Amino acid sequence: MKEYAVPTAALDLSNWSHVSRLPRSITPTIIDVCRTLTPDAPAYVPCIPGPSCKCGHCYSNVEMTVEQRGGQAVFGWSLWDLPGIWLYAEHHCVWRMPNGELVCVTPQLGHETRILFLSDAAPEDRACHYLPYERHPLVLLAKEHQEKRMVLIEEGRFQSMARQHHDDEICRLLHRFEQLVQKRAAWAKTKEERAMKKMKRKRK
Repeated sequence: MKEYAVPTAALDLSNWSHVSRLPRSITPTIIDVCRTLTPDAPAYVPCIPGPSCKCGHCYSNVEMTVEQRGGQAVFGWSLWDLPGIWLYAEHHCVWRMPNGELVCVTPQLGHETRILFLSDAAPEDRACHYLPYERHPLVLLAKEHQEKRMVLIEEGRFQSMARQHHDDEICRLLHRFEQLVQKRAAWAKTKEERAMKKMKRKRK
């Protein structure tokens, strides 16, 4: 059986709930993954919700803000991280103020004070994207289930057995991936310890 490479850093999926979170920093890995969408680099944009702006209505929120306060709309992607698994890119729109600064006027579900935004003037589509950090078969299969799960949610089929099936499969696949990562990390640690012991013996 062919062995696929997995990252050596252990993953913590104990509280995993299909919810990607705001990346804590812009890592080289995130930048590389973003290049699959556009050559531009992502940047943090402050969230200052407008008084009449609604969650999940970024296009109309920005349109209303531009009419009231000037500036222009900037299209692109808001980026959310499931550490070690994938980067979730959701098509988004932010407001460019008359002074040129970018602001997200749309309230965020997690009450975030900023978002990670990737500008993309003319994306080919506005579908959400799950961009794997590791192209391991388990992750890619989990990605397929996640995409099907999101379709059901968009259709309002929250309580369907099909959605539950996808939930179960995602958890099962990523749990298996976590086990592989932990096994590889343990193997790498053992290899390093053996190398250190061998080096100490040579010095004696």
